[in-house]
Amino acid sequence: RANSVFIAILITYILIILLIILYFSLLKNYFAIPACPIYTHFGFYCPACGGTRAIISLLKFDVFSSILYNPIVVYTFLISTLYIITESINTYFNKNINIHSKLLLKIGLFILFVNFITQNVFILLFNS
Repeated sequence: RANSVFIAILITYILIILLIILYFSLLKNYFAIPACPIYTHFGFYCPACGGTRAIISLLKFDVFSSILYNPIVVYTFLISTLYIITESINTYFNKNINIHSKLLLKIGLFILFVNFITQNVFILLFNS
C-alpha cells in the first residue's frame, strides 16, 4: 500500500511540473489564469493569493521573490521533493528514513496562516 501511494504521489508530482512548464512555455499566450475570486469579491487575500506569481518566480529560480509572493509554494516544493527522495531511498535501498509528516503539515498550515494574516494586515494598513 505504501509503495502504491508513493508511486501515485511521484506521478502527480511529475505531471504537475510538466503541466506548469507546458503552460508557461506554450499556453500562456492563449488563456490567462483568472483573478482570485475571494480577493475580487471580498477585498482580502486568500491563503493561496500570490501562488501563481510565486510559481513563476520559482521557475525563474528567483526563490526570494517566490517566498515574498507566497511562501507556501517554496515550502510545498521542498517538502514534496524531500518526500520523493526519502521514499525513493526507502523503497529502492531498503532504508527506513522517516520524515515527520504531521509536523511538516503543521508547519505548512502555520505558514499559510501567517501569510494570510500578514497579507491582509498590509491591506488594512496601506488602504486606510
